[in-house]
Formats: sequence, C-alpha cells, structure tokens
Amino acid sequence: MSQDELPHDLDSEVTLHLLLEEVQEADRRGEAERALALFEEALALDGSDPGLRVAWGRALMTRARHREALAVLRDLCQEDEAHAEAHRVLGEVLHRTGADEDALQVLARAAELEPSHPRPWYLMGLVHDSCGRPEEAAAMYRHARERSAG
Repeated sequence: MSQDELPHDLDSEVTLHLLLEEVQEADRRGEAERALALFEEALALDGSDPGLRVAWGRALMTRARHREALAVLRDLCQEDEAHAEAHRVLGEVLHRTGADEDALQVLARAAELEPSHPRPWYLMGLVHDSCGRPEEAAAMYRHARERSAG
C-alpha cells in the first residue's frame, strides 16, 4: 500500500511519528531551532495528541521556556486529570520555577496515578532537598530507588 492509499488517520499517525523521529534527531545533533520548528509542525498536524503535548512541554522546559511549558502542561493536566506523565513533567517545571509547594502537590498526584514509576518520587526528593528538608528528601529517594529496583 502506497503512502497515498493510506487511510487519512493512519497517514497522519505515520507523518506524526516521522516528525517526532526527526525532532529527536535534531535534538541529538544540537539543532534546537530545527527541533522546535518540527515540533510546531507536528502540533499543527495533531495538537490534541496528549503524548505530543507532553513531549512539547518537556522540550520547552529543557529550553528554559518555562512559562510556555507551564501553560501547555497545566492545560493538559486539567483536560486529563489522570495523565501521569503530564503531571510528572508539570511538577518538574514547577520545581524549576521555584514553585516547590505546587510541585509537591502535582508530583504527589503523579505518584498516586502511577505509584510504581520512580520519577515523581525522585523529583519530590529534589524538591524536599531544595527546601532544606533532608529527612523527607531521603524518604522520597528511598521510594524512587525501590521502584527502580522493582
């Protein structure tokens, strides 16, 4: 079956997948502007895809575009309160912006949604560390280690 014969939804899915692969390659090569342009092209193709929106939020975060990342991720978390990954990334962005108490709430929600995932526990440890609470941080790191080993 040629690309022209693919059903529209499948064609869009394939195109989206290929664009995301190009984004990763551009990131690996250090071509940040190209990666962002490809992300925007993917979002224009399917801006409702939750996985794409989380990846976009993460990309904005890693480029220190925190305000934009917060907007993308907050919207997604409001639309889908059960999206664990969106909560994890939102919690990390909140921590990076100094909103540590908000970060702890969001990360606790991520841990509640997906208790076996180590990342929210690790991030809660970082937040507690930065707030000068070493005992709480140690407990969170321990939870993260247990989930990584299991």
